[in-house]
Amino acid sequence: MDWSRDFVLIVMFSLGLQILIWIRHIRHAAMRPWLAKGILLMSTLGLCLWKAPRLAPWIAGIGWGLLVLLPILVFRWVQATGAANPQRAQRVTSIVRWLHPFAPWWTMPLIWKAYALQGQGRVEEAIEIWSQVPEMKEEAETFGEMLRMRQAMQWDELAETLWEEAKQSEDMTFSVKLAYLLRSLGESGRFAEMEEAALRYESALPALGEQVILFLLAFFGQREALEETLQGVRSLSPATQAYWRAVSMATQGQYDEARAILEKALAYKDVEPLVKNQIQWRLEHLEALVPYEISPALRRLLLTQHRAYSERHKLNIFASPEKQKRPWVTYAVASGLIVVYLMQAGILPSPLRGMAMLRWGAFSPPLFWGGEYWRLFTSNVLHADAVHLSVNLFSLLLFGPFAEGWLGRIRFFVLVFFAGIIANCLLLAGTALGWMPRYYLLVGASSAIMGILGAAAAILWRVHSRIGSSLARRNFFFLLSLLLLQAVFDYFSPHTSGAAHITGAFAGLCLSLLLFPKSRLQSLPAVPETPITETAASSEDIPTSESTTPTEGVLASESNPTEAATEDATRTEESRTTEEKPSTPPEGSPPSS
Repeated sequence: MDWSRDFVLIVMFSLGLQILIWIRHIRHAAMRPWLAKGILLMSTLGLCLWKAPRLAPWIAGIGWGLLVLLPILVFRWVQATGAANPQRAQRVTSIVRWLHPFAPWWTMPLIWKAYALQGQGRVEEAIEIWSQVPEMKEEAETFGEMLRMRQAMQWDELAETLWEEAKQSEDMTFSVKLAYLLRSLGESGRFAEMEEAALRYESALPALGEQVILFLLAFFGQREALEETLQGVRSLSPATQAYWRAVSMATQGQYDEARAILEKALAYKDVEPLVKNQIQWRLEHLEALVPYEISPALRRLLLTQHRAYSERHKLNIFASPEKQKRPWVTYAVASGLIVVYLMQAGILPSPLRGMAMLRWGAFSPPLFWGGEYWRLFTSNVLHADAVHLSVNLFSLLLFGPFAEGWLGRIRFFVLVFFAGIIANCLLLAGTALGWMPRYYLLVGASSAIMGILGAAAAILWRVHSRIGSSLARRNFFFLLSLLLLQAVFDYFSPHTSGAAHITGAFAGLCLSLLLFPKSRLQSLPAVPETPITETAASSEDIPTSESTTPTEGVLASESNPTEAATEDATRTEESRTTEEKPSTPPEGSPPSS
């Protein structure tokens, strides 16, 4: 069976989706080279299909895999894990940047080198590196001075300098400066001025990312909201997470508990010098953090910011809402599909030989009616070739974690297991009614994977119906458009079963309505609206860093100047409310630490 044409169609289909996403983010200057590259590759593939069909699969594989997919995946992986190991991030980006030699990706090695030096306390060397980054040249001197004061723990002086400047200006054009203003005011215990600054620059806060959530929630003593926020952050070291927990406890007057957490954090392994100095300084100035009664305006701001942060992390359809839990069922299903295919190909021992689909258990209505009922299941774990398997694995790993995180591992396994079986049963019904041909062979996990997409759409719609989330609504319609494009692709591809995909999506949607945990539905209002308290909470035990992801990185207070440089270029657009921000904003710089 010749799958080369289907492979090219799959690449063009995926590339078309990516182009739509780039167009959605066209206001970001960093996305325009990606868009141009995507359009050029799409045009080249179309020309090859017309003039040189034999070259089309090679150009599709090399162009899509090396020039688009690989750099995107690597840069996202580096952004998610780079803070834990900046040296590794520097080495990886110095190689991968040649696949996309445009700003800000081209300067990534410099950025991560400076980031690593910064965390090691080698501030002067870091400042020298930052001055070589084009996006930072105009603010290099200002940023360098802030770094020096931050390294010396001169929070009072830094707060005074930046606050005086803020009084004379209605807008801070350098977002890193705003982050340092909020942080320095909090560290020096000037909570009234911190509240005033947060309210004054409320429209600019979303551009600061997760760091502003940590600053505000910790310094204003919002422990429950802080805990939920920390669960969505995977790049912070255990010592850093312990620091913010201790700050939130100290601002509630629980100094003994806070001191115990900080002292324990100092004993953690591989604590970076910058983090260690910060913890030691805070131990000496712990009583400077006093309980503060927040105003209704600030309570509204904290609620809005935390709701937007929770939505971005819990409703991102390309990731699990439970950041601290691995999607093990998704990984297990993917591993099982790989093992079965290796057995089919004869690479692993098996009782059967060859790729004959009938012997392995392909689904066929006449054989089913002849008593071979097990084919309802076995057809869902078989694949025709490596391309078929690869496409299904990619889709499973892309959308599986979201559904597994919302449904839970057992319910998600039930969904995957029965979605394909129900889809085959519906195909049998279609055959009995004369809507489907009587004789055909069907293999592949795509009906079960389409069931995952149908379940994800149902989850998003239920969340939107419950809490009125605009992000859930946008992602719901994105999945609907994805299903529509899949139907268009099935129409043009002779080797795919559009009926199996449609029935799989329908089965997944129905199953999710039955499997969605009622407790999760009842608790949905608390997801984006974690209570924001006005008084000190009780002295309940706070989980220590052993319960968090064991990654090492620089202190969460350190603002990311590269992200700021990218955001400053589009400050006017980015000053909109958080609910208007895309669910998956363009990535391309180290994560805000």
